[in-house]
Amino acid sequence: MITKHSDNCTNLVMESEGLRLEYYVCAGGSGTIGYGHTGHDVYEGMVITEQRAIDILNEDLYFVDKFVSKINPGWNQNQFDSIVDFAFNLGGNALKTSTLLKKAQIDVND
Repeated sequence: MITKHSDNCTNLVMESEGLRLEYYVCAGGSGTIGYGHTGHDVYEGMVITEQRAIDILNEDLYFVDKFVSKINPGWNQNQFDSIVDFAFNLGGNALKTSTLLKKAQIDVND
């Protein structure tokens, strides 16, 4: 069973999120920095380096991998990466209740 995203997934997240080295408020209203990182450690006026943004992204994706691995019914690498990208972008709760997850589990089990 696949338990870790691939480099292709990392690159997809980096490309789709874009890189912002200075604090900003995302469309969802959260303080954000780097490659879409939000959390208690992000604050107004914060500035980071590109390397720190990469490090933060890797930390974030590690936790997303762990979350997605718990619900992985045997996806291939591309499927796992797609679900990780979705969960990173919209959050674990959105994934749990998503049509995407329902369809992905049906496709694997059929």
